[in-house]
Amino acid sequence: MANVLWTTSTPWAPSASGADGRRTRLAASDTNKQGRDQVVAWMKEAGLDVVVDHIGNIFGIWATDDNKAEAPMMVGSHIDTVIDAGQYDGCLGVLAGIELCQTLQENHVTTKRPLVVGVFTNEEGVRYSPDMMGSLVYAESGLSCKKPWPAWVLTAPSWAMN
Repeated sequence: MANVLWTTSTPWAPSASGADGRRTRLAASDTNKQGRDQVVAWMKEAGLDVVVDHIGNIFGIWATDDNKAEAPMMVGSHIDTVIDAGQYDGCLGVLAGIELCQTLQENHVTTKRPLVVGVFTNEEGVRYSPDMMGSLVYAESGLSCKKPWPAWVLTAPSWAMN
């Protein structure tokens, strides 16, 4: 599995690198969209059903007829980055979750619960406040998409737009 993660993450990481060589995949940027599209493609290749919620969190779901009525177990993280990020920050949890589901299926292992690979939106909070936005909305812990947000939430700092 480590080899699969290495061969998957190594070529993917430079896709977020800018002309200055810094690895940056800010939320709602072109590089973030490319990364999100790639993750969705990998989830589908791994046999996961993909759902995107109202804030843009991505969920790859592996459920069977035997376990679909059970509460799921979630793994994952985020793929947005800080400016000049480490290669595995956030994305390792996502890639490991996809690999976990694929490996279990290939080895005909069944689980008591469905497995979900979560990719949370704007977790770093570099471009939009607050950080951990996707997981806060998902957990209904302070932010909701059911009521208007204050203006400060939707205003990106000028330094993050460059």
